[in-house]
Amino acid sequence: MIGGHVGGHLAATMGDDALENMKHFQVDKAFIGVHSINFDVGITSIATPQMQVKRVILNMSHKVYVLADSSKFGGGYLSVIYPMKDIYKIITDDSISTENIKKAQKENISLVIAR
Repeated sequence: MIGGHVGGHLAATMGDDALENMKHFQVDKAFIGVHSINFDVGITSIATPQMQVKRVILNMSHKVYVLADSSKFGGGYLSVIYPMKDIYKIITDDSISTENIKKAQKENISLVIAR
Protein backbone atom coordinates (compact mmCIF):
# COMPACT_ATOMS: atom_id res chain seq x y z
CA MET A 1 0.00 0.00 0.00
CA ILE A 2 1.29 3.43 -0.89
CA GLY A 3 1.40 6.26 1.60
CA GLY A 4 -1.20 8.98 1.76
CA HIS A 5 -4.62 9.61 3.23
CA VAL A 6 -6.85 6.52 3.42
CA GLY A 7 -10.39 7.55 2.57
CA GLY A 8 -13.23 6.25 4.77
CA HIS A 9 -15.55 3.63 3.34
CA LEU A 10 -13.54 3.25 0.12
CA ALA A 11 -10.30 2.29 1.91
CA ALA A 12 -8.54 4.01 -0.99
CA THR A 13 -5.23 5.82 -0.67
CA MET A 14 -5.29 9.38 -1.98
CA GLY A 15 -3.82 12.82 -1.52
CA ASP A 16 -0.53 14.52 -2.36
CA ASP A 17 1.62 11.90 -0.61
CA ALA A 18 -0.04 9.08 -2.54
CA LEU A 19 0.38 10.90 -5.84
CA GLU A 20 4.05 11.63 -5.15
CA ASN A 21 4.80 8.04 -4.04
CA MET A 22 3.18 6.57 -7.15
CA LYS A 23 5.47 8.49 -9.47
CA HIS A 24 8.27 6.10 -8.49
CA PHE A 25 6.50 2.94 -9.68
CA GLN A 26 6.75 1.15 -13.01
CA VAL A 27 3.30 -0.04 -14.15
CA ASP A 28 3.07 -2.65 -16.91
CA LYS A 29 -0.70 -3.21 -16.82
CA ALA A 30 -3.38 -1.17 -15.09
CA PHE A 31 -6.87 -2.57 -14.54
CA ILE A 32 -9.11 0.38 -13.74
CA GLY A 33 -12.82 0.65 -12.96
CA VAL A 34 -14.42 3.81 -14.32
CA HIS A 35 -17.51 5.96 -13.87
CA SER A 36 -18.14 6.47 -17.60
CA ILE A 37 -16.79 5.69 -21.07
CA ASN A 38 -17.51 8.35 -23.66
CA PHE A 39 -16.03 7.56 -27.07
CA ASP A 40 -16.05 11.25 -28.01
CA VAL A 41 -13.94 12.48 -25.08
CA GLY A 42 -12.47 9.50 -23.19
CA ILE A 43 -12.77 8.00 -19.74
CA THR A 44 -14.63 10.40 -17.50
CA SER A 45 -15.03 10.56 -13.75
CA ILE A 46 -16.58 12.38 -10.88
CA ALA A 47 -14.01 14.94 -9.70
CA THR A 48 -12.69 13.27 -6.55
CA PRO A 49 -9.31 12.66 -4.95
CA GLN A 50 -9.50 9.06 -6.22
CA MET A 51 -9.75 10.41 -9.77
CA GLN A 52 -6.33 12.03 -9.39
CA VAL A 53 -4.82 8.71 -8.28
CA LYS A 54 -6.41 6.89 -11.23
CA ARG A 55 -5.08 9.51 -13.65
CA VAL A 56 -1.50 9.05 -12.37
CA ILE A 57 -1.76 5.24 -12.62
CA LEU A 58 -3.18 5.42 -16.14
CA ASN A 59 -0.50 7.82 -17.35
CA MET A 60 2.27 5.60 -15.96
CA SER A 61 0.93 2.34 -17.44
CA HIS A 62 2.16 0.60 -20.56
CA LYS A 63 -1.23 -1.09 -21.11
CA VAL A 64 -4.55 0.13 -19.75
CA TYR A 65 -7.44 -2.28 -19.25
CA VAL A 66 -10.74 -0.58 -18.46
CA LEU A 67 -13.27 -2.54 -16.39
CA ALA A 68 -16.79 -1.29 -17.07
CA ASP A 69 -20.19 -2.91 -17.24
CA SER A 70 -22.37 -1.94 -20.19
CA SER A 71 -24.21 0.75 -18.20
CA LYS A 72 -21.00 2.83 -18.09
CA PHE A 73 -21.01 3.53 -21.85
CA GLY A 74 -22.28 6.88 -23.10
CA GLY A 75 -22.99 9.83 -20.87
CA GLY A 76 -20.05 11.21 -19.01
CA TYR A 77 -18.82 13.42 -16.23
CA LEU A 78 -16.96 16.73 -16.23
CA SER A 79 -13.50 15.30 -15.53
CA VAL A 80 -11.81 13.50 -18.41
CA ILE A 81 -9.11 11.31 -16.91
CA TYR A 82 -7.80 9.37 -19.93
CA PRO A 83 -8.13 9.52 -23.75
CA MET A 84 -9.79 6.67 -25.65
CA LYS A 85 -6.87 6.39 -28.08
CA ASP A 86 -4.58 5.11 -25.31
CA ILE A 87 -6.82 2.32 -23.98
CA TYR A 88 -5.56 -1.20 -24.71
CA LYS A 89 -8.71 -3.19 -23.85
CA ILE A 90 -12.15 -2.70 -22.38
CA ILE A 91 -13.55 -5.58 -20.35
CA THR A 92 -17.35 -5.44 -20.15
CA ASP A 93 -20.49 -7.57 -19.95
CA ASP A 94 -22.54 -9.07 -22.76
CA SER A 95 -25.23 -6.36 -22.54
CA ILE A 96 -23.01 -3.90 -24.42
CA SER A 97 -24.87 -2.40 -27.37
CA THR A 98 -23.96 -3.06 -30.98
CA GLU A 99 -23.43 0.69 -31.35
CA ASN A 100 -20.77 0.71 -28.61
CA ILE A 101 -19.08 -2.37 -30.07
CA LYS A 102 -18.81 -0.51 -33.40
CA LYS A 103 -17.45 2.60 -31.66
CA ALA A 104 -14.76 0.53 -29.94
CA GLN A 105 -13.82 -1.09 -33.25
CA LYS A 106 -13.61 2.34 -34.90
CA GLU A 107 -11.21 3.45 -32.14
CA ASN A 108 -9.20 0.20 -32.54
CA ILE A 109 -9.94 -0.73 -28.94
CA SER A 110 -10.17 -4.43 -28.24
CA LEU A 111 -13.23 -5.56 -26.27
CA VAL A 112 -13.39 -8.53 -23.94
CA ILE A 113 -17.04 -9.42 -23.44
CA ALA A 114 -17.72 -11.51 -20.34
CA ARG A 115 -20.73 -13.80 -20.46
